[in-house]
Amino acid sequence: YLKQWILARKQTSRVEDIHPSAWFQSQLASWKKAYQQWQKKQSDFKAKLQKKASDKAAKAVKKAMAEKAAVMKAAAAAAKKAAAEKEGKEVEEEEPVPMEEEAEEEEEVEVDFEGVDIFGLDDVDDIGDGIPLQKDFASEDWTLISLWFELHLLAHAFKKDCNDEERLGVTLDHLAFYYSKYYRKNLDLKSFGVESFGDLVNLAKDAVLVNKDGVLESNLDEEMENSQVFVKMAEEARRFRTLEIDMGKEDVKLKFQTPQMQMPQIPISAVGNFPAMVANIAGGNAMVGKGTKGKGNGKGVFSQGFGGQDFGKGKGKGKWQQQQKGW
Repeated sequence: YLKQWILARKQTSRVEDIHPSAWFQSQLASWKKAYQQWQKKQSDFKAKLQKKASDKAAKAVKKAMAEKAAVMKAAAAAAKKAAAEKEGKEVEEEEPVPMEEEAEEEEEVEVDFEGVDIFGLDDVDDIGDGIPLQKDFASEDWTLISLWFELHLLAHAFKKDCNDEERLGVTLDHLAFYYSKYYRKNLDLKSFGVESFGDLVNLAKDAVLVNKDGVLESNLDEEMENSQVFVKMAEEARRFRTLEIDMGKEDVKLKFQTPQMQMPQIPISAVGNFPAMVANIAGGNAMVGKGTKGKGNGKGVFSQGFGGQDFGKGKGKGKWQQQQKGW
């Protein structure tokens, strides 16, 4: 009975002093490097497409302007010739200016992106003609792929770092605690558009699951030769999700939220009697003068303001000084 009680306690209590191991740090560093490389490939590919479209548009404009100039020149030459013939003069015909030859466009390699065998690819950064598999990833896909890896790595790292076979792993009740311990950031359910940690794990069901013991478990090996399997899983999930949305299933849309920046609020006490201060400034009252002694040895901050009182804490000149009483 005592042994069962101890085992139960181990599953319901947290390991407060657990720390990420060197193995965890190494795996995380490798992931971040690969993650940044995948994003760069997508960014470079989009920039390449944009430049190609821009060059094509510029070439079309240049060609149109050259053709228009040629037409105008021909019309001017014809008018000049007609005027000369009317006056009985001979006009030498100008040789036509040869049109600039267009450079041959590089032949595009046709790649069947939709028909590619995702899990048969050797390199997700180039499935053909420099096209990355992740070319259509949106911010939600990048967020999802990060969540998958982080939960996968956490499940494996806990077992290594805990060094206690009687602790089966990370339970949902302690998922937020261990996530914060390992990644030094909070696991905010609202940012993922879910209400429970069970729903969160369900978002990452391609990578992790909650087993029969209620413990987080990874579907993937702890040591992988290449982490690009996460890109492959994310692309397959994106395609399937897009197909379902096209079929009218709006509930499958990812409802991730971007954290909102909040502006700090300045309390009224920090600025004092602002309306009276403005009135004094408008009336021409002096704002600079010598501060009086305050209590202590520091420099005064508000001297002779607010009814002539010294709010500084020391000797010296106040930063805000008023020679007349009141603001």
